[in-house]
Amino acid sequence: MAPKMPTTNATQLSCGELYKQQQEKYYASLLLIKARSNSDPNSSEIEQRQFNVPHDSPKTPDNGPAKRPRFYSPNKFMDIDIQGKDVNTFHLELPQEPSVELYPNELPPIRQSSTSNTKGMDIFEARPFPDASTVHGTCETVFQKLHRTTTTPDLPAFPFADEAEWSLVEWLGTCGISNAEIDAFLKTKWISEMEHQPSFKTAQEMWKRIDEFLQAGPEWHSKEVVLPEAPNEPQILYYCDLVECLSYLEQNPAFEDAMNYEPILWYSNEELSDAGRVYGDIYTGDAWLELQTKVPPGVTVLPAILASDATHVTNFSGDGKVHPIYASSGHIDSTVRNQPSKLAFMLVGFIPVCKFGKTEFPTKTKDNQFPGRLQARLFHTCMKIVVEPLRHAGKIPVWIPDPKGLLREHQIFLVLYLADKEEQTLIACLGKNSCTTCLAETKNLGELHICSPRTAHSILEKICTVRRHVGVNADTWTFITAAKEAQLSGVEYPFWEDLPHTDICKVICNDVLHGLHKAFYDHTAKWCRNIIGDFELDKRFRRLPKEHGYRHFSSGISKISQWSGREWKDLERSFLPAIYGATSNEIVQAVRAELDFIFTAQWTHLTEADLQRLTEFDEIYDLHREAFVTEGGRTLKRGDDHWAIPKKHCRKHYPEHIRWVGATNNYSTEISERYHIDLVKSAFEHTNHKDYITQMITWLTRQDKIQQHSLYLRWLNNDWTGNLLQTSSDTSNEEICEINVNLAESEEERLPQSNQLSVVRFKPKLHALQTKSSHAIAKRPPFSQVPIQKVTDDYSIPQFEMELKKYLIRLKNKDITTRQLNQNALTFHLPEHWNTLAIWSRVSIELPIVGVYNGSNERCGVLARLKTSKSSIPCFDTVVIDEQSDIGTQQNGMNGLRIGRLKLIFRAARDPMTNKLITGQNEKYEPLAYVEWFSKPKAETVKYIDMYEVKQLVNKNNQKEGAMLLSSKISQIKDLASS
Repeated sequence: MAPKMPTTNATQLSCGELYKQQQEKYYASLLLIKARSNSDPNSSEIEQRQFNVPHDSPKTPDNGPAKRPRFYSPNKFMDIDIQGKDVNTFHLELPQEPSVELYPNELPPIRQSSTSNTKGMDIFEARPFPDASTVHGTCETVFQKLHRTTTTPDLPAFPFADEAEWSLVEWLGTCGISNAEIDAFLKTKWISEMEHQPSFKTAQEMWKRIDEFLQAGPEWHSKEVVLPEAPNEPQILYYCDLVECLSYLEQNPAFEDAMNYEPILWYSNEELSDAGRVYGDIYTGDAWLELQTKVPPGVTVLPAILASDATHVTNFSGDGKVHPIYASSGHIDSTVRNQPSKLAFMLVGFIPVCKFGKTEFPTKTKDNQFPGRLQARLFHTCMKIVVEPLRHAGKIPVWIPDPKGLLREHQIFLVLYLADKEEQTLIACLGKNSCTTCLAETKNLGELHICSPRTAHSILEKICTVRRHVGVNADTWTFITAAKEAQLSGVEYPFWEDLPHTDICKVICNDVLHGLHKAFYDHTAKWCRNIIGDFELDKRFRRLPKEHGYRHFSSGISKISQWSGREWKDLERSFLPAIYGATSNEIVQAVRAELDFIFTAQWTHLTEADLQRLTEFDEIYDLHREAFVTEGGRTLKRGDDHWAIPKKHCRKHYPEHIRWVGATNNYSTEISERYHIDLVKSAFEHTNHKDYITQMITWLTRQDKIQQHSLYLRWLNNDWTGNLLQTSSDTSNEEICEINVNLAESEEERLPQSNQLSVVRFKPKLHALQTKSSHAIAKRPPFSQVPIQKVTDDYSIPQFEMELKKYLIRLKNKDITTRQLNQNALTFHLPEHWNTLAIWSRVSIELPIVGVYNGSNERCGVLARLKTSKSSIPCFDTVVIDEQSDIGTQQNGMNGLRIGRLKLIFRAARDPMTNKLITGQNEKYEPLAYVEWFSKPKAETVKYIDMYEVKQLVNKNNQKEGAMLLSSKISQIKDLASS
């Protein structure tokens, strides 16, 4: 079960009661301020809302020495100037004493709206803690301070000549070439004969200027760590101050429009009942809500996110392995945080990796097992050092400015830890087959019910029990042996044991990449291979039609030795139709249920009904899973439990994790795996592979300096788009024009206007076809003047000219009968401007929203092209056509939709009025699409597989039936599987 809200007298608190509870705390804090101000001779300063913080900490009667507020600058842990004044003075704006109207016992009334998204759902958001994001003052932003303190204000590109030279430096420093290649480039004749040559002559000189003059991020530290069990093998831990790194991210101007500072509850019903909860980003989960009750009013909770995983950096030789740690802030929106190009995660440390080859062990058994146990102890010893700042920041609030320079008081707590299954058990100090969420061990992983919840306290209690059992003076090996029998890893002092308000069993959540995608391949897919046979299954995969953008397993799946996350996903897309008919219905139902679970769990917003469906999918799988055993897919030794599989068991906890910290995209390890490539492995490639950690840190620091200076120059030039990490090429729309459908009112007209309330309706997104400019296409077609006969021959559409005539006739007479249309088409002559066509090979469409709109429109490209120099196979995507005349009507399954294969995207090459070529954007002439029809889907899906069955339609001349239509009628792209 998901953690409940704080209770009073064992009664669940409603949102209105939470308001009242926070109101009482708020009044108490104001009374305390008033009491102190009445007894303080400097009370006039308090009334002026200005606090003076002396260097000598005053004594307070209750708490002893008062802690001096600390500020986090973008580059180091230090005091910073506030509003350009003395560092000891900053402005605090205390909120006015609230009236009863501002803090009601019940929530304000909620406005009802008729607009809805594809689910027909209105979303209401409640803010139980309106003072959670209180701004206490202002200070200079990162770039304002940099500009004020620079010694060369007239030379913004300093230490380089100008911005043109800086663009060269930025390219040389980030393109990945070596120093020798940079030197060779600078010595080319083209560079030497330039009128304005670079002011630096070598790569070393360029890097020296970057190292000396450009602003750096958080400073790296090193510390020697020696385990008592291996005194001859000291290890070096490299790390950054964790709170400093989080502050660095909080102040990054690239995230200015993607920050949230308070917990928000989403509901799908006006009553705001628990049954209507909607879960999306971290701030919609229960974790942030519970933490906010632990801090004083006016203090902002900063949810810290950590990620770690060991990875190899050498490819073919050597045994280079590093264990990086990443950190991010839960204030950053998940849609931004999960994009590697946004750099919303920071590399904050390298855990040393050691095999303890210099330590002698007395027996062969200890030599095999002890190094791994010592590595686990080394991990927790180092992590204690890394997370030390969190211990203080979770107890004593710290001042951190946001990208706009607004000061908030933060308490920082560890809320999420991204890790795969092996890393999860390492972090939780458990055995490899233990569940980190409940008390299930190896013997009961296969049970259909969930065991009692596991907590950090229960793990610490278990460790203490083992220590008492073996005795205080027992050696490490004796303790580790006893811990192994108790399903523990042998770590005696976990790094998380004294972190404030941190339950590591709730912090660790099962991710999608390893917990779902890899689990499906490792188990279900292999069991089906055993049942069907590799030869037959490979033949079925080869028969599946190819789809653009997805891997086609043209050689089958049995011969692939190395799989990536993307290939696991592509396998899931086509696996069900591949096994249909080759296995029993029991197997098909189990596979279908597991795939439904995987796809639903990846939604970025889920309702309570969706979580209930996840549970139902898992129950359906459990109901039919024995078929894998009876049909020979799953084989084990006699007496072993067939279903003691940790990753299969963990599926039962996904609804619980989603309620606690939001949708699964908040804690997917795909982002950390990507950072392994972009940061760790890229940094390793720029070293000489000797003492590479320090060289990697140097390279990473330089990359950070280059990025920061580039952002600073863009800010200085007012090139402020709210997304500074997006390059100009990403935002350019020079080659794209929008097809304005104009099928709905503007968004401003759809949304009701009123004053801001504590509870407001979340803006839902309409269906993609209801939005303006839902389709985009290149302004200039790749083929501008193609004779109509050549189109007929190259695209194998013998009836193309006839269908075009019918379309033009129907434009003038919509009520014409089919018989009259066929007769008129025989004598109709195409207008002259239709003799040549402009042809596109791609149109971009907005996909319909599934679930709740998350603020971003997902687009995909639909292709209709012949062979190219890069691909010898033509690509004609299968699309969904919306035939409903009343666009915006709620869809019911496939009712009103048809399936077709897109063969051509075109329009007349010449203007009918002037007979001149149409060049560039011309909104008067929307491109047409020629689609070859499949049969209309039946009302019911095929039993067991739960998919629609369609067939290619042909006319009496054995030609594929097709039709012309507006390209804006294309609503989705679909895959077909051969049966």
